[in-house]
Amino acid sequence: MVLSNSQKIELHKSILGYLKKNGFDESYQVFKKAAGNLDVDAKHEAMLETKWRSIVRLQKKILQLESANKQLTEDLQSVGKGKKLDASLALPREPQKFTLIGHRAPITAVMFHPTYNVLASSSEDATIKIWDYETGKFERSLQGHQDSVQDVAFSASGNLLASCSADLSIKIWNFETYECIKTLNGHDHNVSSVCFVPSGDFVISASRDKNIKLWEIATGYCTRTYSGHDAWVRRVQVSPDGALIASASMDQTVRIWNMKSGECVKVCRDHDHVVETLCFSNGKADVFIAKMLAEEKTGTSSNDIALANNTSSSSSSSSKKETKDGKDGKDEKKEDLGGAYIISGSRDRTIKIWQVNTGACVKTLQGHDNWVRQVLIHTSGRYIVSCGDDKTIRVWDLSKAGRNTFKIENAHKSFVSSIDWNRSLPMLASGAMDNTVQLWECR
Repeated sequence: MVLSNSQKIELHKSILGYLKKNGFDESYQVFKKAAGNLDVDAKHEAMLETKWRSIVRLQKKILQLESANKQLTEDLQSVGKGKKLDASLALPREPQKFTLIGHRAPITAVMFHPTYNVLASSSEDATIKIWDYETGKFERSLQGHQDSVQDVAFSASGNLLASCSADLSIKIWNFETYECIKTLNGHDHNVSSVCFVPSGDFVISASRDKNIKLWEIATGYCTRTYSGHDAWVRRVQVSPDGALIASASMDQTVRIWNMKSGECVKVCRDHDHVVETLCFSNGKADVFIAKMLAEEKTGTSSNDIALANNTSSSSSSSSKKETKDGKDGKDEKKEDLGGAYIISGSRDRTIKIWQVNTGACVKTLQGHDNWVRQVLIHTSGRYIVSCGDDKTIRVWDLSKAGRNTFKIENAHKSFVSSIDWNRSLPMLASGAMDNTVQLWECR
């Protein structure tokens, strides 16, 4: 492209302004003479740098558009060949289906009910709100906490909802009557995370008091305290088989605990900042991750891949042994639950994959431009989905070396704090610091 005469003059003036501003006096004089002794003023001194920053931003946008175009092209090619897109691989698409408005403060957590067509959201406004995700309509508000509600979790059956708060308590709600049936007190500081044990008889909580607690729902008693972190425990999760607990902390570590003994069996150190979130892999993800890691090693055989796929928690290993010894094989389902890996997200802007048996970081995913707030495994096992303070929702493809192959730019007007995947319908929910919940259809 040929520049017009006026464009050439502006370019020359911006170059002269840059040379003058940065003290390149000799070059300035030579170039000024060669350009026809053009005069420059203060506005030209910053012009070149401003245009350069604009070019960098445009280049970044072009790369993002190229990535989105590639994804759309792949989808179109699949449709054009008469192939149906696999619903299990569906990803959230813009625009959002619904924006749920009603909270008066930032959203801290969102979670789909395992069977009903409702979604629960918690907020710093001290309430939990229930929404019909098929219509986007507000249904009811659960009130009882005296301070910010930090997290919510449904039991596997969906009969119970657990919530935790900065008011130092955990509440158990009967989700049939929407009544608070238990209030669990025992933490000495903000309770930041809560989850159910797979059996549904216990809940686990994590707190700013550096401790993790196991609570028996029937009695409301704390039956065990797990101590070892040196700072606020931000999130806690239970392995699919219920044998292990994983925790993320401001002390920059991920810790793995034996639930029954209370022993910390692994301390995972590789993050450079606060670890905000984590989750266990599922059985399908175990296969994708093991294959990805094997393919990254030169000369890895299929036997090595098979061996990696069998890596799991110690309890899963014991269930395999029982089946081998000739028992009825009822424990075989445990093997399919997965949990051989932990995925963590941090304020250092990275996502890391850890091998549970060794505690080693086996993969680091980079792409977020700010804190990573939450990570989860796609039901297909092929993807990791994440959100963060860069306002994006990102998808990482484990079948393509964990590359960030898809993202929703500016998913919210502010930091995206929480996401959850609907296991009944292809839908993703996201909550943010802008006080809203977004519902995204997946296709």
